[in-house]
Amino acid sequence: MPHLQPNHLSQFRQSAQRSTQGLSACCWSVLHLIPGQHFRQLHASTALQGDSPAVLAQWVQQQGGKVDGVTVQPAGDGTGYGLWSAQDLKQGQSLVHLPKQCQLTYDDNTKPELLALVEQVPQALWGARLALQVLSHRVQGSQSAFDPYIRNLPVGVAGLPMFFGREPLRALEYAPVTRQVQMRCQWLLHFAREALQPLPGTAEDPFSGNLIDANALGWALAVVTSRAFRVGGPSQPAAMLPLIDMCNHSFAPNCKLQPLGDGNLQLIALQDIPHRQPLLLSYGGLSNDFLLMDYGFVVANNPFDRVQLSFNLDMLEAAKEVAHLQSSQLWSTKNQGTSSASTDLPIWQEQALTHLNLWGPNANLEVTLGGVPPVDPRLLAAIRILYCKDPSELQGRALAHLGAWGAFLNPANEVRALRTIAAICTMLLSQWSSVPQEDQQALSLGMDSAGLPLSSDMKLAMQFRLEKKRLLLHAVNEISKQIQALPGNKG
Repeated sequence: MPHLQPNHLSQFRQSAQRSTQGLSACCWSVLHLIPGQHFRQLHASTALQGDSPAVLAQWVQQQGGKVDGVTVQPAGDGTGYGLWSAQDLKQGQSLVHLPKQCQLTYDDNTKPELLALVEQVPQALWGARLALQVLSHRVQGSQSAFDPYIRNLPVGVAGLPMFFGREPLRALEYAPVTRQVQMRCQWLLHFAREALQPLPGTAEDPFSGNLIDANALGWALAVVTSRAFRVGGPSQPAAMLPLIDMCNHSFAPNCKLQPLGDGNLQLIALQDIPHRQPLLLSYGGLSNDFLLMDYGFVVANNPFDRVQLSFNLDMLEAAKEVAHLQSSQLWSTKNQGTSSASTDLPIWQEQALTHLNLWGPNANLEVTLGGVPPVDPRLLAAIRILYCKDPSELQGRALAHLGAWGAFLNPANEVRALRTIAAICTMLLSQWSSVPQEDQQALSLGMDSAGLPLSSDMKLAMQFRLEKKRLLLHAVNEISKQIQALPGNKG
């Protein structure tokens, strides 16, 4: 198979390997299934690999775009580069005007070989679809119209769990994220082996004979998920937006991205911005799960963060015991002649749970805790239903409103439901190997319990799980207040 050529291509595989050498570390639970598979450890640098980022502004302007009052500068915390105000900016001012030809994406005009490869990637892995286009430009080197942009992409993306070592990944102690990491790694290795490895030398090869391996694909996927925008919505291909994608995230942004009717985009100031201030965009109302998986950071007290769990009766039965509610009627009381053959639930409860999409073969069992309100409405509605003695208690109650916080059926039912949910929170908290105070102390000292320094990835993992614990503790506190406020206060 041909190798990358000297001048502009010889550095490609080297930098891709450096940026994804931790692929095996994050895939330790996957790679043990693949004998002989080896990847080097990730170089967790966000240093740019090419020219000074100042060339990006020049390139955008050469392509017909406009750049006004902004500059690229290193972040003060050493985490990479960002877009900053180069002067006092006025509210409504257009800061970057990015023409369509500067937006790296794929469409019907993309070469058919690449589109055929893109179609092999599941829609859910939208970042991997765009990653293939990034790689096709990367192998072109200076022949690519996007070469100035590609050369300034980071060598590595720090903080992504996909490149965590074994210990930081374990330290998350949060199955929803570790499962996603495992799924991404499994797909990455499979796609590189089955779809990319056979391409060189064939008519279907969009990479000019260059072998794209898992290292290169992992680098491109990390770059895309941490930088791309879905301007056209979830049904349209994502796009890389040079210069604009150097804005960092805030839930209180001072800038916004504004699509224009001709396919062009502009970055505008939402407020007056003083000189030498970072320009901030909101990446959306994302939980820490998404921020960590795709961007490599978490936000303390994130208003959009939640704790995910799967609804099932065994979990509720255990929670009932923890809450000392064993004698309370729940689904365990079976009324002869009213239950289906496969469960202990009366048919009317099955039907109510089916309306909540928590029962049946196509049910969505994912529910959440934390945030506002502190309990997922579907989970709260389900537990209220399960504590009903007969269907008459639900008469006149719209199922859509059964999960409203504070809108209880009756005080006795509500006490049981809330105590059960508080017990679920307690059970979830007990599954972590540390309590919040221990995590806080370790993060404050920068050392683990053995006195060893915490790596940056370990700190991120501990911060992530600490935020989840805080959500559950807040939920327990809110539940306690709600019980105390019930008529009769029999909690």
